[in-house]
Formats: sequence, C-alpha cells, structure tokens
Amino acid sequence: MVSDLSNKVFRNSRSLVRVVAVLFAVGLASPLSAQEGPSVDLGTGLLSGFGGGHRYYRFGAAVAGQVVGKPKSKGAYSLLVGFNAALSLILHNSDECLIALPVVPEMPVRCVPDFPDAGVFSVVTGVERRLGRNIAVRALVGPAVYRPFDGLHAKWGAQSRVDIAFHTSSRVAFVLWAQPGLMPIEKSPVGVPLLYGLGMRVQ
Repeated sequence: MVSDLSNKVFRNSRSLVRVVAVLFAVGLASPLSAQEGPSVDLGTGLLSGFGGGHRYYRFGAAVAGQVVGKPKSKGAYSLLVGFNAALSLILHNSDECLIALPVVPEMPVRCVPDFPDAGVFSVVTGVERRLGRNIAVRALVGPAVYRPFDGLHAKWGAQSRVDIAFHTSSRVAFVLWAQPGLMPIEKSPVGVPLLYGLGMRVQ
C-alpha cells in the first residue's frame, strides 16, 4: 500500500512540476514584470473535499504555486493579476467498498468513488491590502481548468485564493493560504476542493 501511494504521488507530482514551470515562465516573461515585478508563491498543505456526490475519501495533500503581478497600486491597495496552479492528491489507496443501501437506496452495493485527484490551472485577479510594513492580505478569484487524474476529461470551473503574508524582509515572506474552488465532477454534483497550507513568497 505504501509503495502504491508513493508511486501515485510521484506520478501525479510530475504533472504539477510541468504546470508550475510553464506558470513561472509565463509570469516572469509577462509585461507585469515592468511594474513592481511579479511575486512567486510556493506552498504545501492539505485538501478537504466537499460535495461532489456520494464520494468517500475527502482528505489529502496539496501543493500550490502562484505568480502574481501588480499592474496598479494606490495607497495601501494594489490590483493583482496572475496565474495559479495546484495539485491535490487523496492520501488513501484502497479498494474498500461500502454498503450504501441503508443510506442511499438508489445506489446498489458497490465501491463508492473517491473524491478525485486533480490538477488545476487558473488565471486570477484580485486585490492586496498592506497592513503596516510587514503584513499583506490578498484575495483573488478567476476561471480555472480542472484536470482529474482518474481518466475524466478536463472541465471548466472556478478557483479563488485568500492569503496573509508575514514579511521577514522586503523580498521574502511566509504565507498562510487557502484556495476554495468549484470543480465539476462527471455524473455528480459540483465538488468543492478546499486547499490550505503554508508557503513562502519571493518578490
């Protein structure tokens, strides 16, 4: 089981590496770099899944990366535009089945599907509010493309992000972040993946 989980994490992590590499290249080559210069966020954390029909395992690991620029600032507020990529992995690898008849009469006795592993890429816009010299709060939202790793097709959804950064210098900050999204799941209601964790910002 541990070996299968390690292979799963390694296999899906390669997808995130490719997405984040493209994200960083696009961000650093963006005209936004002519303003204050882009900030680059990298973070790790957890996934909690909500909705998405009768799905079972909803807890996992998450990795997220973001490149954001500030095309316009006024006082303590700044307009933000950028790109975000994230990967979520359910940390349970099992063929366990549930007897769903007592709870869901329309479902036969069968395996209840996991909340899907998925990668997401989004274009986001939002605002930053500086709270003194060393603290900044950001809120961003935008359209997103979700790519489940269980063979389902990529679908359009939405991604948002809120974070608070504690600057240790003018260029480096530690970040507490959360990314709730809306992810269409095939033949199920919309799922709400909530990614949250700790990270670092360099600008």
